[in-house]
Amino acid sequence: MSDISGAFSNVSVGMKRTSPTLICIYNADGGVLNAARDMAHKILAPATYPCSLCALTYGAFTMQSEWRRTIDRLGLPVLMSAAELAALPDLAALIARLKQQIAGVRR
Repeated sequence: MSDISGAFSNVSVGMKRTSPTLICIYNADGGVLNAARDMAHKILAPATYPCSLCALTYGAFTMQSEWRRTIDRLGLPVLMSAAELAALPDLAALIARLKQQIAGVRR
């Protein structure tokens, strides 16, 4: 397994310091219709599928079992989010949205 230490982020939510969180941002849009389109793309033309993280972590229908075991072994919160986060207007907006999502992961 390669060194994944750079993928972790210590995030402060308010004044409270939280534990490291693995943040995965997929190059895919969220929603049911987009999920169905992505599923078809993975089945019909996997070599042209544009999201490497999606291809690594999910098969056409479910999460890859090896990926599930890996995140379970990490013992850390994992935030998986769609690419629409990258469309936020600036870095401050992205950080604020990630903090909100991380707080939801920890509940």
